[in-house]
Amino acid sequence: MLIVNDPIICKGFVYCTGHCTDGDSLKAKTEDWKDDGKFTQIFYVAQGSGKLYDETGLLKFELKEHNLYDFKDLYNRYFRVEASNKSCTWIGINPVPASRFFKAELKKENFVVEGEEGKENIIICVKNNIIIENKNLNELNYSRIKYGKKVTVEVPKNSHAIYLVR
Repeated sequence: MLIVNDPIICKGFVYCTGHCTDGDSLKAKTEDWKDDGKFTQIFYVAQGSGKLYDETGLLKFELKEHNLYDFKDLYNRYFRVEASNKSCTWIGINPVPASRFFKAELKKENFVVEGEEGKENIIICVKNNIIIENKNLNELNYSRIKYGKKVTVEVPKNSHAIYLVR
């Protein structure tokens, strides 16, 4: 079984969640890259595990639970994600425009972000909840840090955030 939820469209990126069971796969074709928001650059495995293969069938990544992967080297190329060990659930982040990639970091501890001129700084909660300026962000909520603003992002135990910048 393969399930990909409707995308959530945001300024500068799109994100969605998906799930596949053992034996099923998510296939990405090069035709998908023609439209902005369809290329999944950042891939966070929320639950389970999987494998990512390139167009030649070569194993590129062993996808492990609670880890972050950057697929930018697969832009304009076919790839497929297969579940292993029963299932794989993920959060995919797709840049808009598709060819303007993000730098992404998985954060499991508190960190500080300072908005820089000409840069996009985005924080997405991907596990449990995080706190930004005394405001709670639950899973799949995000915040932009504007130019000139400096914030501390609190990442409680057993929580994860993705920090995107470009």
